[in-house]
Amino acid sequence: MLSHGQIDHYHEKGYVIPDYRLPEDIVEDMKRELNILIEANPGMTSDAMFVPHLSQANPQGMKATNPEKWRNYACHNDVLDMVSDLIGNHLALWGTTVFGKPAGNGKETPWHQDGQYWPIRPLRTCTVWVAIDHSSRANGALRYIPGSHKAGIYAHRTDNSPDLTLHQVIDDPMFEEEKARYVELEPGQISLHDVHLLHGSEANQSSDRRAGFVIRYMPSTAVLRRDLDMSEVSKLDWTEMPLLLVRGQNRQADNDLEIGHRSGSVR
Repeated sequence: MLSHGQIDHYHEKGYVIPDYRLPEDIVEDMKRELNILIEANPGMTSDAMFVPHLSQANPQGMKATNPEKWRNYACHNDVLDMVSDLIGNHLALWGTTVFGKPAGNGKETPWHQDGQYWPIRPLRTCTVWVAIDHSSRANGALRYIPGSHKAGIYAHRTDNSPDLTLHQVIDDPMFEEEKARYVELEPGQISLHDVHLLHGSEANQSSDRRAGFVIRYMPSTAVLRRDLDMSEVSKLDWTEMPLLLVRGQNRQADNDLEIGHRSGSVR
């Protein structure tokens, strides 16, 4: 699915935007499902809605509406092919998020590294960002610092502002914001980025929503360490976070594929 040049770009710059777009009918279905999810959870901000692909108890208390649909989106063969090109053929899905940054008051996602929040060891994950709506600089498009994934873990500080979707913010002299690149996408386009890449997005003050579906994959050679204490940086309960093998085989005996799965919920 990815050319040699695109694979090299991912490893050199930390991200890639493929020459690819999900079929229009799937994107329209995503839009419908997102609207259903938002309507079913009127007391929750749509800025960051965690793990819509799970049927069981949600870490935010969010009511799941059609988790099978979100699992199907995350298991689209074309997407899995691209992720396999980057991190190998043995893949586990461990997380999804819907960022429904609403028009006029969509929150800022501060500069951060995803690995600050996740107990995966070794820390290897590919994130796929699927544009549900048109994503532009005006409505808070994702932005990256190319090549920042090569510097390892940056220093972060805590910022509990209610105007932010995340509360661990880059606070490091190595950070060079002037190198930022905006990722503007049409509906159905995707970007893929490395777990160490610095990224974020500005608040949406435009009249257009900027929704995206984010899918998190790890190679099954890594381990989801449910025993690690992540309470200082994450509000998720990792002890019950399920893994779903989506391609190949589980290469680590320490990856328990039963935890968090209820009968008839996730297959």
